[in-house]
Amino acid sequence: MWSCQDRSREPTSNLLGGFNDGPAPADNRATQRAHDAPRRDERARGEHDTVVGLAASGRTPYVVGALRRARERGASTVGISCNAGSLVGQVADVAIEVVTGPEVVTGSTRLKAGTAQKLVCNMLTTASMVQLGKVHENLMIDVRPTNEKLVDRARRIVATAAGVEAAVAAEALTASGNRPKVARVMLLAGASAGEAERRLSEADGSVRRAVG
Repeated sequence: MWSCQDRSREPTSNLLGGFNDGPAPADNRATQRAHDAPRRDERARGEHDTVVGLAASGRTPYVVGALRRARERGASTVGISCNAGSLVGQVADVAIEVVTGPEVVTGSTRLKAGTAQKLVCNMLTTASMVQLGKVHENLMIDVRPTNEKLVDRARRIVATAAGVEAAVAAEALTASGNRPKVARVMLLAGASAGEAERRLSEADGSVRRAVG
């Protein structure tokens, strides 16, 4: 299992996850035989989940199995492959098929196919974060400042988003508990941290609607 734990404040339970090719051995070597097993994974929990299956060939059994199980449990499914008319596309609700053609090194799908799939995943996760209210205009307004670089970034984001000096942005960030989204609403709405939180909650996390 891999997790897309980004720099936002989205709970890890809500973040994108994926299925690998079976239980990883202690030395992290790929378990190649697991590719042939049509898995029925229980991690897709239901109608509020979306499962994205990636298979360059479009027919990898464990990906097909995971997508089928996800649909049985009511989850939305997306199949990403690099061949048209793929099996993963057929068993998923949405098929994204990026036909990349033969690899420079025959069979090495980590090259063109892997790169294309990574770009598709970037698009999906970026669109998801925008829809979740993690982006305002072109700024990562809900960045989590967990180190010195990100603290500086959060300060600059708030300053830019609210049109204030860096020192004013820093004060608002401190008052907000280092939450850039809250700080931005505080500055633009002239609100306290508590009032900014209430506005954001009522606006489903949208800074634009919270400010009015």
